[in-house]
Formats: sequence, structure tokens, C-alpha cells
Amino acid sequence: MDALERIAGPGRCRTTLKGDDARKEKENEMFKKTLLLGSAAALTLGAGAAYAAEGTASAATDLNMRVGPGPNYSIVDVIPAEGMVDLNGCVPGGGWCEVTFEGTTGWAYSPYLTVEETPVAEMQNVTVIEYEEDNNAGEAAFVTGAAGAAVGATLGGPVGAVIGGIVGSATGGTAASLEQEVVTYVQANPVQPVILEGEPVVGVTVPQEVQTYEVPEYQYSYLNVNGDTVIVDNESRQIVRVVR
Repeated sequence: MDALERIAGPGRCRTTLKGDDARKEKENEMFKKTLLLGSAAALTLGAGAAYAAEGTASAATDLNMRVGPGPNYSIVDVIPAEGMVDLNGCVPGGGWCEVTFEGTTGWAYSPYLTVEETPVAEMQNVTVIEYEEDNNAGEAAFVTGAAGAAVGATLGGPVGAVIGGIVGSATGGTAASLEQEVVTYVQANPVQPVILEGEPVVGVTVPQEVQTYEVPEYQYSYLNVNGDTVIVDNESRQIVRVVR
């Protein structure tokens, strides 16, 4: 068992080691029932992946901050695009980092955190922290209604486009011109969430295996991804709006 240097604050402790087999097994169990959101090549982080050292980072897009390091945890805040956060460290292998934004601490998905336009998930100088479940958190810590979500599909997403700020051109400006009637309809007709590894952002593609729900008389469908309602273009199946 690795020696751990404890840090003040609930739900975490730090080690500069990669971790032993028991910890890796626990983390694999946490994520094995989730789906993969975004490009598999860009977002799937193996045991040898490196993370940025402790410091500051910015959000490449509007990015959820969650109670814990996973898409099944509830959202506590949304970091705006280009919003700066304190980077406290990342869990090994899972792609999630603990961050502090405007005094609130939570977890954000590392491929959408950048340091000088480089995703944190691709950076060196690892600072590894372990997440310890707070037994007092209760069911409120998790996305409501997520039990029994679909398993096995892989979503495709232009992570580089998000980082490079060109998602708007990839979607033809659809998000900006989306009719208010579409947004009103999806808000009035909620659906149960499906849990996907990663975060729902504009530009990622929903595969055919994942069920979406049509918006009558429009070229859009919608679904709930990780607690966020998203609107999808029927032809490309790209997310064109995250409704918050």
C-alpha cells in the first residue's frame, strides 16, 4: 500500500505515486458501467497518462463542476468558457481533476481543462490525489434517475475543436440560432438521464445506439446526458446546445 500524505479537506488524500493494484481495481469498478463521451483516442486515459502539476487552468468550454470524479455525480457549478480555476490534482486513470472555482471546490473533466491551450490530460508533472467517498453525502451526490442507464456505446467528439475554439464552425452556428420553441419543448418534456463517460459539450456526436427523443416539427432531438439536457442535430447527431 502506498504511503499517503493527507491533505485537509473532505473526500481526498494525495500521493505522488501511481497507486497500487487495489486502488486501480476500485477505480475501474467505478467507471466500468459508464459510456465514453468524446473521441476515444483523445479522452481515454490509460494508467500511464500524465496530468498537469498543481497550479491554475482554464475551461476550454462551459464545463460542469461535480461533487465527485465521475459523470454520475451531481453538478455543483458550471465553469464558464475561459474561466480560471485552481488545479488541486487529478485521480489516476479516470480523467477527472479536483478544482476550485470562485471559492467552490469540485471535480472537472481534465480534457476540457487547459494550461496555455494544452489539455491538462496531456501534460506532464503528475500530481495524483485519491478520492474518498463521503458516506454522509447521500443520494444527493448522484445524478437523479441515472440507475440502469445504457451501457456500451462510444460517443465521438472533436476534443481538439473544443480546445481550439472552432466548435461553432463545426456546427454551422446552429447553437446560436436555435429556435426558442425547441428549448421550451425539451424543458417541458424531461427524460431520464443516460450516463456517459466525460461531459456533454457542444460538438460531440451521439452514436446511433443511444436513444434520443424527437422534437416535433424540427430537425432536432434531445436527451439527458449526465444530468444535462442536450439538443442534438438529427442529421449529424452532434450536440448543438446544452440546456442549463
